[in-house]
Amino acid sequence: MRIKPAIPVKKHKHKQASKHRSSAKPPNPLSDVRQNARAKKLAAQLALFDSMPDSALVALPVVCALKGRAPASIWRDVAAGRLSKPIKAGPRSSRWQVGGLRRGLAAGGGQ
Repeated sequence: MRIKPAIPVKKHKHKQASKHRSSAKPPNPLSDVRQNARAKKLAAQLALFDSMPDSALVALPVVCALKGRAPASIWRDVAAGRLSKPIKAGPRSSRWQVGGLRRGLAAGGGQ
């Protein structure tokens, strides 16, 4: 059973979008290339993780992949002390030492 509203609802007239203007962006093949390159680089770093020295530094995407968590969760773990603090490699660049990550994973901090 439909209930009619007490106040009549005005229907808005939507303007038809002109054919030459489209709000949908065309696919960007360059972004696909970059995304594939990032995925290959991440896969290579994960494959080499066991052979890296303890002093090696890895970026946030590697830590996310190792822990199986999102970047926000990684930073939440750092703030709560569940994950070691990163080393600032630059103004917008943080890196984690492989040795600290291995100790955290061995202690049961996988997820």
